[in-house]
Amino acid sequence: IIAADCKRVTVLKYFLEALCGQEEPLLAFKGGKYVSVAPVPDAIGKETGSPEGNQLEDQDDVVIEAFAEDSEPESSGAEHDFRELRAKKQALARKVEEQKRRQRKIQ
Repeated sequence: IIAADCKRVTVLKYFLEALCGQEEPLLAFKGGKYVSVAPVPDAIGKETGSPEGNQLEDQDDVVIEAFAEDSEPESSGAEHDFRELRAKKQALARKVEEQKRRQRKIQ
């Protein structure tokens, strides 16, 4: 009986370790429908405070803006865009590292 209990505990331990490496689902089944439970990118930045210090989960979305051919973007706006893109790049790099770390932890 003790051996069977030890076996169950070991199996549960491995199962929970595997679950810890899984990403959170983006869909949930509520009221007969699948609804998105993905955090809104704007809300993520406000909740976490500084994007440099915290993991940003869903920052892999790309926003494409079009400019008219004869118009130039403002330099201060362009600088802000570059900073924003660099922050997104750093967040994506952290996300990739986190995923690699989770994969190593699972194996």
